[in-house]
Parts: sequence; structure tokens; C-alpha cells
Amino acid sequence: MQHTLAPTLDSIRTLIGHEAGTCVSIYLPTRPGGSADDRAAYASELRKIRAELSATESRATVDHLLAPLEQLNTTDLWQHASEGLCVFRSAGLTAHWNLPVKFPERTVVASTFHIRPLLDFVHSNQRFFVVVLTSERVALLKGSATGLSNVPLASLPKTWSQVVPERERERLHGMHSAGRGNTVHHAGPDDRGRMEDEARFVRAVHHALREALRDEHAPILLAGAERLVHQLRALSPIDGASAAIGNVAHETLTELHARAWPIARQLMAEKGERVKDRWGGLWPRGRAIDDIGSIARCAVTGRVRDLLIQEGSTLWGVLDHATGGVELHEHARVGHEEDVLDDLAEAVLMRGGEVHSLAKGEMPSGSVVAATLRW
Repeated sequence: MQHTLAPTLDSIRTLIGHEAGTCVSIYLPTRPGGSADDRAAYASELRKIRAELSATESRATVDHLLAPLEQLNTTDLWQHASEGLCVFRSAGLTAHWNLPVKFPERTVVASTFHIRPLLDFVHSNQRFFVVVLTSERVALLKGSATGLSNVPLASLPKTWSQVVPERERERLHGMHSAGRGNTVHHAGPDDRGRMEDEARFVRAVHHALREALRDEHAPILLAGAERLVHQLRALSPIDGASAAIGNVAHETLTELHARAWPIARQLMAEKGERVKDRWGGLWPRGRAIDDIGSIARCAVTGRVRDLLIQEGSTLWGVLDHATGGVELHEHARVGHEEDVLDDLAEAVLMRGGEVHSLAKGEMPSGSVVAATLRW
């Protein structure tokens, strides 16, 4: 996995789905542009990891694991430095991100990656999507508080003409070329044919978006021609197709972001409140729980719909991924650390549930972890 501008839930799922073996996770606070101290701190962490692994692994194994991380410590890494650096390495995977958030310094060597700080960032980054839909322009945009950017999607038609053949467009517009630049106009468009063409176009857009966004729970805003947007919303398996924002598809990204962000931010706030309200409503019915043992057993069987984790919390121990059994430790084990909350988040995400990071005062009970159940 190469580094990208920002991690996504798909990035985290890739980390979760890595092959078994030793996993190294490094989080460091950094300075924009990097500094000599940042480079020294990174090199120091690698030396500590090498010393730790050398006690139980052969030199060849340790070299294979750490060589890509040592080679990463170059000018190219640090010239893109921001507030925090996270690096992940297993025998078959290397990934890193420079992110605009200061992570507490932590290095974890375990059988799984330590993903909680990355999850916290993804959720706090408040992402959303905008689908632009007109006959002349189709695009999928990803947004945050700071702006919008295009999401490359090869299967997404860019214009009407990619879906509706030339002869169909001539019929639709009631005209055809008579040669030498002359255009012959006919009486008018065939309404039935126009509707069929629109439906074909919207289905093609929907198919591409469904594949790209099927596991996405962020708000999705639709900007474009009202008739086309209405048809797309009617198809509806785009989870979270939350709001239509009008035919503003020809605005610049800056103008479109200024219009979309307040709507997306409101939808995000409403979603957070709905999750907490859902937990409160399900508690009397036995489908909302806050006991770590019960949550673990439900997580590995796919029963957890929402997992709520208190930001910054840690529960050291071991999760049995087959049975959901949990063994908690008072402290991290010497050498290898295991955060059960990490493992629970992984189990829920891989089974189609959602993970929510909440501040201490926002948790629905006194527990650092809570869950709603599907059944």
C-alpha cells in the first residue's frame, strides 16, 4: 500500500486484512516540513524495535521486516511532514501517512496493527461525498472541512454521451446534421425515448457509485439537474444519499464546497446524535450493551451494528477472534502490546458494522466501550 493524501476506511480495512505475522505500528508527532529531531526520533524507534525483535527472531527476519522502514527515512518523507506521522509494516505490507494531527508517540509491535489513532483521525476528519450529475458532467468528489477533491473512478461515465449513442442523442434533441454545417430540426423530442435514455444514463452512474460507495457511511450530497438527481435518489441503494443541494454542478470546487460543507456538517452532527439515541432506545430491549465480554462475543458473530469507543482509551488484553472470549491485562505485556479495543474495531468493521469515536462526556454510559446490536 502506497501512501495517499489521507487514509480512508478502505485503507484501514487493508491494514486489518493483512496476513498473520509480526506487525509494526509507529505513531510520532512531527513538525511541518520535518526536522532533525523528527528524523532522530524515527531512527530511535527503529533501533528499539530492532533490539526487541532480535531477542526472538533471526537477523534475516528482522532485516526483512525493518529494511523498508529504514529506507523510508529520506528527504522525501520529511518534506511532506505535517503534524503527525504514522507508519505500518508487516512482512507483506508497508504503508505510511503524514497527517495534520499530532499523535501521541507510540510504537506497537503485535500480531495486528494498532489502528485506533488512525480510526480516530478518519472519524474526526468528517469526510463526505458530493455526486455531480448533469448530462454534460458527472463526477464523484470527496470533501472534508478544508475542501473538495476529485475521486478517480474509471467505471463512472463522465458525460451523457458515453452512455447514450449518437443516434439516440439526435433523436433526443430532434435534429440531425444535413451536411455542410447545416442542421435539420424535427418537430420535437420523443418523450418516451428521452425518458428511457435518461434512465439508462442514471443507471450507469448508479452502478458505478454503488460499487465505489457500497461500504461508505459518510454523507453523500447530490448536486445537479433535478430530474436526474431525483432518479438517482429513487434507485437508493447508495447508503447515505443524504441530501440534494440543487443544480449547482457547474460551480467551482471552492464554490461547491462552500455550499456543501454546512449541509454535510449538519448531517454528521445529526448522525452522531442518532447513534446515541439509538443506543438509549435499544438499551431497555437488551439490544444495547456496554459490557466488554458481551460486546466481544457479539462482534465476532457480526451482531454489532454500532461500536462506540471512548477516544484515547485502551484495554490491554487478548481477544479470541473465533469465540469472542476476552482476557484483560492490567498492563501491556512486555514486548508485545495488544489493545482489545483495536481488535473489536477490526472485528466490527470487517463484518459491516460502524465504529464511532466519542469524547468521554459523549459516551452513553460509564463504560469506555458500548454497542448496539442488529438482533
